[in-house]
Amino acid sequence: MMVGGVFGCFITRQGLEELRRYEYRGGGSTPIDRLMNPWWDYVAGKLPLWLSPNLLTVFGFGCTLLCMLLVMSWMPHLREAAPRWVYFAMCLLLFVYQTLDAVDGKQARRTNSSTPLGQLFDHGCDSFSTVFAVFINAATARMGVCMFSYVLLAILQMQMFIYSWWEIHFHVYRCHTGVTGVTEGQLVTMGVNLLGAIFGPDIFLLTFGQCLALTYSPAAAFFPDCLLNTPMQYIISFPFYLLLTYMLVSDIFNGCRLVNDKALAI
Repeated sequence: MMVGGVFGCFITRQGLEELRRYEYRGGGSTPIDRLMNPWWDYVAGKLPLWLSPNLLTVFGFGCTLLCMLLVMSWMPHLREAAPRWVYFAMCLLLFVYQTLDAVDGKQARRTNSSTPLGQLFDHGCDSFSTVFAVFINAATARMGVCMFSYVLLAILQMQMFIYSWWEIHFHVYRCHTGVTGVTEGQLVTMGVNLLGAIFGPDIFLLTFGQCLALTYSPAAAFFPDCLLNTPMQYIISFPFYLLLTYMLVSDIFNGCRLVNDKALAI
């Protein structure tokens, strides 16, 4: 028998029983996570005990939804120049989202209200917010609707699939690979928006060489012409491609290695 919902029947009775027995096992943290953790602990300690952790999740998701509404209003084709306050607002909203996303689990443990359904709700909202982040970055860097934006979205979705695959087969929910993870991606997104707020959206259309010329730096002599002629929008987006590709390949490789080790042990 299937359990019905708004979008139809998708959870079996057996699945519900497994959900009740589910225990969350985190996959560790990155150095940036540990650096940010005192701030998250401080915020969590200031929250009233009556505040539901799921409500924090909703508020955090609302922040990314507001960012997406700003993109749709001011940058519908992901290439328009928005007022500087839009980029500052998105940077601030993303910081609030990151904080709430980190403290909702802490609040659940403080109030002894941790449930598998709460984690499902949290990660479900995060899956939407992750997609929103791609559009926010593409719009801020004024990349437009192009192959570069699509590839970034595709790599990110494959990474989310790998995280789910890890949890199903190894019973550990991962949100990072080695020293890089979700927090680092969020900070880069905030940094890109902060650049747009400080220097204006046209900064992303300048080439790397033009940006160096604005700083009166002699460093241009040490870079090849192909790099100097590359628009800043692609140079800024390159860390995302590099980070996500590294995480994707590493998780696939490590997963296959664990499967092989498990088979040898059996």
